[in-house]
Amino acid sequence: MSAPINTIKNLFHTLSQNPALRTIFWTLLFLLTAAAFGAAYTMSPLYEGNQNTKFLHGLAMAGRGFLAQDWLANTADPLPVFSLFVALTARVSESLFYVYYILMFGVYSWALVGIAGEVYPTNKTWTRRLVIFTLLLVYHSKWILKMYERTYSVNMRLIQYGLADQYLLGEEFQNSTMGVFLLLSIYLFLRRKYIASVLLIGVASLFHSAYLFSAALMVAAYCLILLWENLSGQPGAKRWELKNLLSAARQSFQIGLLALAFAVPLVLYNQLALPSSDPETARQALHILVQERIPHHTQLSAFMNRWAYLQVGLMLLGIVLAWRSRLTPILFTLFAGGALFTAIQYLTASDSLALLGPWRVSVLLVPIATTLVFTVALSFFLDVLRLGKLPYQWIAIPLALYYLFFAVREGIDNQRLLGKGFRSNRVAVLMDKALQLASPGDVYLIPPLEAEFDDFRIFTGLPILANWKSHPYKDDEVLEWYHRVKLAQEFYAAPLDQKCSTLQTILAEYPEVTRVVNLGKEVVLPCDFLREDFRYLRYTLYSVQN
Repeated sequence: MSAPINTIKNLFHTLSQNPALRTIFWTLLFLLTAAAFGAAYTMSPLYEGNQNTKFLHGLAMAGRGFLAQDWLANTADPLPVFSLFVALTARVSESLFYVYYILMFGVYSWALVGIAGEVYPTNKTWTRRLVIFTLLLVYHSKWILKMYERTYSVNMRLIQYGLADQYLLGEEFQNSTMGVFLLLSIYLFLRRKYIASVLLIGVASLFHSAYLFSAALMVAAYCLILLWENLSGQPGAKRWELKNLLSAARQSFQIGLLALAFAVPLVLYNQLALPSSDPETARQALHILVQERIPHHTQLSAFMNRWAYLQVGLMLLGIVLAWRSRLTPILFTLFAGGALFTAIQYLTASDSLALLGPWRVSVLLVPIATTLVFTVALSFFLDVLRLGKLPYQWIAIPLALYYLFFAVREGIDNQRLLGKGFRSNRVAVLMDKALQLASPGDVYLIPPLEAEFDDFRIFTGLPILANWKSHPYKDDEVLEWYHRVKLAQEFYAAPLDQKCSTLQTILAEYPEVTRVVNLGKEVVLPCDFLREDFRYLRYTLYSVQN
């Protein structure tokens, strides 16, 4: 029984003597675990969900179809770094987006397992790390989530998602996924890799400026921790002398400056590229976004239910479980900062604060807290109950590998179904036809509120008038987008005998519209300025005749 363990020990001894082999080994292990986690989690095929909004500017820059002619693609870009990243990637191969997401799964899982090991060092053994990784993978597996939802009517995402249905890992790769670097930053800070930890905060913020609030709280926590630790190293009362105070604050000052080097350009860009036109326009735009477009992310009344309170309790439990470690002040600062600004938003009903979303800190706090719960449970069984004295490895390792294999296999099956489901979408037939008819200058009028048309613009590469899914952020552009959506919806909501006149109103204001998609089986639009080009089930495609 000791032969395999001796073999492993010999392997690590060899690796410790050869840096090149060690680098290769860790790289391969990272890629293997990342691929396993990604396979179990499963990803949506390109392009779905938020990708239809977040990827638009970048794909237009890359020359996909005729997206460069789309109105929304020419509005102010709230994600310039991510858009450039998307554009450069798309010019090489769009399949790389899947690779990026696999790598993000690896960063996410390694960061959480690493944080657990730093808080509870007894869990740094290979067996315990494998068990913790397996637990992470299993409760992130789509088949587990679906099984629990069907059987117990419990949304298991509440132990990995944050409040307001926000998350680090979602159905598809997008800019918010870069938040995994914030988790890695925390892990590296606990390892005393201070420059790298701040650089990662900067990278996450550059890709998604919504992380600036969380980033500021994290940097503040880092600075306070270092200041306190440096002061604690000073003898007695002398620590409060100005010279010693300045010496103790030097390290905090340096990482604070490094963080500002990332934050200042972002803030300046937002001020210059997304300035307010005037107070009233800004107020109306904020109201539309906060109250109508994304209330599920911005309105406390929309997401503070019993499950949300359980998540808050989980976050507090995470702080307790991290007690007396260097992680405690980081978690506490994130929680306290988020809670304070959430309370201010509630009391003032500020739309600006609601759009900021101070509760977004929960996307970091929840997965860390869940990981600590699993880690403490493992420590309880192995250390408190002294089961660790037994040769538990011979049970734990095969069991962990079995669940890993099972979760990965089920995830791969789910992935196949996702891919097939996308191409069997009935609207895909219409989109394929639109691709055949595509020509420069085409602008489509599509049902703005129909979720099945969310993919139309990106999938076909054809400009549309507007849809509800994808919106701009500059205030006057938000109002223009809102007007376009309302006008388009008036056409689709109008009775048949008023559709032609409603459509003429749209064409008078937006003469660039060249094609119209209508809904309704066996419904024919009686408009003499339209020509029917294609009909399939309840979808009909018309060309506007000048």
